[in-house]
Amino acid sequence: MKFTGNILYGMALLATGLSANAQKNKGYTLTGDLKDTKLKMVYLVRNGENDNPFIDSAKVEKGKFVFKGVLPAAEFVGIKKSRAGYNGIWFFLDNAPVSLKVSADSLQLAVITGSPAQDAYKEWDVQWEALRQEALKFYQLSDAAEKMSNKDSAQVAKQAVAEGFAALDKKLEALVAGAVAKYPNSPASAFIIKSRYVDYPYPDLAKKYYSQLGDDARNSIYGKQIGEVMSKMAKTDI
Repeated sequence: MKFTGNILYGMALLATGLSANAQKNKGYTLTGDLKDTKLKMVYLVRNGENDNPFIDSAKVEKGKFVFKGVLPAAEFVGIKKSRAGYNGIWFFLDNAPVSLKVSADSLQLAVITGSPAQDAYKEWDVQWEALRQEALKFYQLSDAAEKMSNKDSAQVAKQAVAEGFAALDKKLEALVAGAVAKYPNSPASAFIIKSRYVDYPYPDLAKKYYSQLGDDARNSIYGKQIGEVMSKMAKTDI
């Protein structure tokens, strides 16, 4: 059931990316404005399995903080209340002036502007969250079916779950297809393909939508990661 399973930084890449971006721009300036916050520090970290996810930390003074630096390329990052754990706000950070504003003491409610990659990702994320909420109903029904004493009722419920997840598979692919079609050159599109069809491997779908990416997306951090995985898979198939 696809939907059930769907819920390197190499030194050369880093050096090349930093050099290229340094010539193009001065990096990112991420300014934060947190209303009514009690936070004293915030942490900027990379997403995924990295040897060193920590990027930087900043003091929060009167609700405001600033991060400055240079990324190899637009990257999916998080701002968290502590260096441990996953909770925080996750978004795309470009080498550009980017602002983050929160009107309540919750990073999850942040509004982020100034990052083109984040604009593309946000459109996807709203739709993805709606799909996840649909999936939750079927997970709950699946749990209930396992506890039903009436075998016939349980079978009907399990069939509804199977059909529901199959329908969500199709909706998910439609969302991925839409994101890639609208933003073929965005690193956000490459990230979406990686997170949905590479991290939870569906190689045929990964290959299908990777082929529709533009050069900019293929040369993004996530496009290159997809390319590496596909290259390894091709060698294994030989």
